[in-house]
Amino acid sequence: MKEKRIKRWKSGGDLQKAAYLREMAEQGLLLEDMSYLMYIFREGEPQYLQYRMEERKSILTEEERETYAKEGWQEVCHYELEYVFVRERDPFAEDAAVNAVEIVAKLDEEIKLEKKNERTNRYGQLVVIGVGLIAAFSISGFSDRTLYLAVRMVVRFLPWILLAFVLSRRNVKKLQKEKEEVLDGNISDDYTDWRKGRMATFLLIALLVIGLAVWVYYASDFNEKTFDLPQEISYDEIPAVRLEMLTKEPLTRIGESIDPQKEGVYLSGAPWDGNVYRIQKKMGGFENYGIDYRYLLKTEEKVETKQCMQTGDGMELNLDTMYYRFRSERDAVTQYDRSVRNEEEMEDVWKELGIEAPSPNLVFVDTDAFFRRHICKTEYSDETVYHIVCQGEDGQIMELRYHGGNVTVEQLMSEIDQVFQAQMN
Repeated sequence: MKEKRIKRWKSGGDLQKAAYLREMAEQGLLLEDMSYLMYIFREGEPQYLQYRMEERKSILTEEERETYAKEGWQEVCHYELEYVFVRERDPFAEDAAVNAVEIVAKLDEEIKLEKKNERTNRYGQLVVIGVGLIAAFSISGFSDRTLYLAVRMVVRFLPWILLAFVLSRRNVKKLQKEKEEVLDGNISDDYTDWRKGRMATFLLIALLVIGLAVWVYYASDFNEKTFDLPQEISYDEIPAVRLEMLTKEPLTRIGESIDPQKEGVYLSGAPWDGNVYRIQKKMGGFENYGIDYRYLLKTEEKVETKQCMQTGDGMELNLDTMYYRFRSERDAVTQYDRSVRNEEEMEDVWKELGIEAPSPNLVFVDTDAFFRRHICKTEYSDETVYHIVCQGEDGQIMELRYHGGNVTVEQLMSEIDQVFQAQMN
């Protein structure tokens, strides 16, 4: 017999697959075997057959085959634990009479599974909240700050628990209503119309292809670079303010003694490489890493540097910078507002924890070099702290934190401006 290979239809439920095989049999294509992706038919005389698909948990035994045979079912083929059975069908039999029992059985299974998932999700989320609360109070003790965090966590998770419960109950009622309609003889075509399932599969594949195309555009070289930062650059090319440029006083590099000209940055292709795996180079008190966020729709690149040096009299100077470049002006504005807001929230945290710290003072600098700027200066007994956020006119942002002395805000702003200009040229 001539065999005709047809790509296996994966979409839809078991009843839709059985309807597809039944229709093929009426056209003279009889199922003989199947694989992961293919149905194998043989051409013969059209027959009126009823197929049954069953996903088993174990291999079919001889005793079970005899049980199926008593009901007229014969095994056609199977792939792993997916079995196909067939029996002759009265050509004048109504589809509803053939399918009603199987549909009711499937709906019962779905109702049982939905109820089980609802219980599991509800109790699982409650356990997570409970463990989080116990951990918070065990580590930090009972305080206003801990109580605030606990309430915040409950408020954040509780709506999702209630939403999951409501949706689950809604699905159960929907399935029970469908079951009643099937028992009354009202069987929807969605159960057996394999063409609808195939169309849904095509649409899903189209969406996946479109999603892949968007991902490739934003995550690969098809997308224009946000700023021209090569994969590896030298120390002098890193878009960061440097401590040695802020003072003429000789500085001692804390850490390994390495030639600054040999230091550089590795630009990571994914944020988890920079944050989790932390591809960093700890080089004589200068550690840095770059993160490329082009796979995100906001199209951002970020380079973070951390420096630590000592003056001749032993004062430690610390300088952390984060340089961002966005293709979208809206994303740059969002990052600027977030950086400023984080500083304000930290002030509230210190107050809630009862930590006495000098209040930061806003500083105004008359300059047209930046689109927006936020400058805070905090005076301690032994050091001065600056927190500066500057936004350029072309999606550039630098957030700078300086701890030390002998530096003016004009120096810091001038160095930030030079970094911006160097990246634009």
